[in-house]
Amino acid sequence: MRNITLANTPLNRRGGIGLNKAVTFSLPESLLKLIERVREKRRDPTRSDTVRVLLLQALGSMDYLPGSEKKALGVKTEGSNKKGGGLNG
Repeated sequence: MRNITLANTPLNRRGGIGLNKAVTFSLPESLLKLIERVREKRRDPTRSDTVRVLLLQALGSMDYLPGSEKKALGVKTEGSNKKGGGLNG
């Protein structure tokens, strides 16, 4: 396992959620390599940017984010039949 640290950077240049708090957590080396490949393909400047977007997209798809944020992330909001522990479910 290796640690990954997400740095303090604005999440949304329009004000959105605001500044992120730096956190550190451990990931298997194989997952870290996969995240790095995704970062390169997305052309994200930092691994933190990649992890942040992937996490927000996952939270949006599980209905934990408001519709406007899901739309901004490109998460489909129409026709979702998911019910669960999200904000809207």
